[in-house]
Amino acid sequence: MSQADTKKILERVEALSKDEKAYIVDQILQSIHEIDVEIEKNWVKVAEERLTEIREGNVSLKSDADLFAEIDRKYKG
Repeated sequence: MSQADTKKILERVEALSKDEKAYIVDQILQSIHEIDVEIEKNWVKVAEERLTEIREGNVSLKSDADLFAEIDRKYKG
């Protein structure tokens, strides 16, 4: 594929929604790296457990701004 072809593809990708872009990135990464089914199952389990904790009110959520400010205070001191 030529650089011009690649540029055309990237231009078309720019017009996509974030969800569509994320799907494409996921598909590209899967084509590059073999997926370990057991690791994927474990990640799904962790995500489901986390979602349950959030829905049940067992954890508190922070905005990204608050989180990054906390990281800055902690590590940039």
